Amino acid sequence: MEVCWLTFLVIISWLTLNIDSMVHHSNGKCPTSMPYDCICLDKPLEVQCLQSGLDHIPEDLPDEILLLIFRENHFNIIDYIPVVYKTIISLSLDQNQIRFLRDNAFQDLSNLEELYLENNQISGLHNTSFKGLTSVRLIDLQYNHLYETEEATFSAAYIPLVERINLSSCKLYSLHGNTFKDLTNLRRLDISHNSFNLVSVLGDENSFPKLEKLNLSYNGIGHYLNRSFFQFMPALTDLDLTGNRIQTVQTRAWDGLEDTLQILSLRENNLHYIEDGAFSGLRALRQLDVSYNRLQLLEIPDAFWLGLNQALVHHNEWHCGCHTEWMMASSVVLWNDNQSLICSSPQSMVGRQVLSVQTDQESQCLAPTSSKVLHPALVVSIACASFILLLLVIECMRRRLRAATVTQLKTPRGKFGIYRRMEDLAEDGIANQDL
Repeated sequence: MEVCWLTFLVIISWLTLNIDSMVHHSNGKCPTSMPYDCICLDKPLEVQCLQSGLDHIPEDLPDEILLLIFRENHFNIIDYIPVVYKTIISLSLDQNQIRFLRDNAFQDLSNLEELYLENNQISGLHNTSFKGLTSVRLIDLQYNHLYETEEATFSAAYIPLVERINLSSCKLYSLHGNTFKDLTNLRRLDISHNSFNLVSVLGDENSFPKLEKLNLSYNGIGHYLNRSFFQFMPALTDLDLTGNRIQTVQTRAWDGLEDTLQILSLRENNLHYIEDGAFSGLRALRQLDVSYNRLQLLEIPDAFWLGLNQALVHHNEWHCGCHTEWMMASSVVLWNDNQSLICSSPQSMVGRQVLSVQTDQESQCLAPTSSKVLHPALVVSIACASFILLLLVIECMRRRLRAATVTQLKTPRGKFGIYRRMEDLAEDGIANQDL
């Protein structure tokens, strides 16, 4: 009987240890059952808790997980990711209702390489929000409610290896110039579809030494690119400024990008004027898109076009003639929609395709009268001079009106034509007497 009881206890102990191993210590394999209607997949070990109704991060999922997905649950605040998940390399918290990330929430996830937080309601980040993510390569925050950023929100002090950051569609109206601090491994940065304007240079000499692609499309950037906001990006090859409010581009706009920038998009802005030679210094440029703007002239040396592989210039207001001869001579315009590459002036050519124009009239080489937007400094000077002139005219008119009024208010006295003002006569009590 004692042997039977001893055997029974051994079996119970063995089952207990193995059940605990299956549920809490997976040893790299999925357990036979999963809580919270979650799904476990092998090779690599992945746990998916999709629409599980969770309102907090559970701690009783298998350990040694590599990929952990909590999608479409009901998280509001991420306080802390339990240390039991310290082995994960990818964490998805997308499409929840997360409003806030506690400081140090990820401090025990030193192996994490990918963090997905898109489609939430996160309204604020601090420079310690990502503390502990010393191995993270990708942070995806698109479609949140960040509104503004503070200095060193993304800092190499906490995320030294990050290579990609996505802040697209985060309702950003203010972007601190030093939001990104010393990110020496950052290669791709997407801040598109927000509403901020650039008011200062982005970063400093240590911020973006390896940044290759910057997407600033569909923001509120404008109206004049008269200095370089990108001078501390010595490795930048792809710059997207599509869908902003830029009207004028000047030569200094690309300072620092002369030998690296290969792809530049200014599509769907309100471009009226590009300063002569504004692109000439971009020696590495291969693709240029200025389509869907209001350009009439584009004075660029022939040597520049020879270096391009693609130039999109359709849907503008081209002044046809000798000023558009480069389009016919260059193969790069073959990438355009020729049906939309139309002359807007002179009157004799309105509606014609640019590539069909023959420059056989001297008048066709005359520049359009409204082809350029004045330099902003010149606009200010003219405005000030006009205001001063207006004040002088008003003062002159005021003095003349005053003199005329005084004359009209005088009345004759005596046959010698001596005058006195009416108010003086009134004071004398004789205003209505026959003098």
